Amino acid sequence: MRVIGQAAVNAGEVISRMREVVNAKNDAELAAILGLGGNAPSNWRQRNSPPYAFCANLAAAEGISMDWLVFGRGPKRLSHAAQPVVRRAVDDGANLSPAARRLTQFVGDWDAARPEAEAIWLEQHVKRTVPEYAEWLADHPSA
Repeated sequence: MRVIGQAAVNAGEVISRMREVVNAKNDAELAAILGLGGNAPSNWRQRNSPPYAFCANLAAAEGISMDWLVFGRGPKRLSHAAQPVVRRAVDDGANLSPAARRLTQFVGDWDAARPEAEAIWLEQHVKRTVPEYAEWLADHPSA
């Protein structure tokens, strides 16, 4: 179990709650819904490293409390006033081109098996080599 300050976070429990939110029968189905390779949840469990970015996206898309999703405390759903005005479903990749789907899956699998420093390295490399990404970041400062 990983301890952050005084709060213990168990990746297996986080993954179970993620599956509950998207009604996934198993880890492979959760990974597919998130556009990742089937081993991603297993990797998160083995490293006891909850996928916080996916949790944040899932919570925002589904109107779920991050406290509930990550720590298992408090109500599952946000109060009506706190729910997003526009509610988006988690993208299952159906609207992506095959190349974009492959890239998305690769980055998800790659990220699940690498430390944060390597993810930062990859993003910096993409910013240098894909000018549109740097422009997109400039237009989306909260991303």
